[in-house]
Amino acid sequence: MNKFCQQNGIIHKTTLPYLPQQNGIAERAIAIIFEMVRYMLHSASLSLRYWKEAFLYAIHIRSLLLTSGLDSMVPYEAWTGQKLDVSHLRIFGLIGWAHVPRSVRDGKL
Repeated sequence: MNKFCQQNGIIHKTTLPYLPQQNGIAERAIAIIFEMVRYMLHSASLSLRYWKEAFLYAIHIRSLLLTSGLDSMVPYEAWTGQKLDVSHLRIFGLIGWAHVPRSVRDGKL
């Protein structure tokens, strides 16, 4: 693991197990993600059943935001080397319909 981190420019620091106070940055990042999830579910009037989808979308959105660790670059650009395109983003909880081909659907509905 140390060799992998050194080759990829990753600073690897360890903490004592079961002591979240030493890992404040990660704990705060997790808290921010869960705040986003709660807000997304509440604003879309969705049940907690959709928390996984909201969580994945929140993570995706966070990877598209600027961070202080990267100079004028978002994590997506740093990871992929491609320019950011946000045209694929949609409102979370928006009602959508899927086309089901006649060959696999039952009846008219």
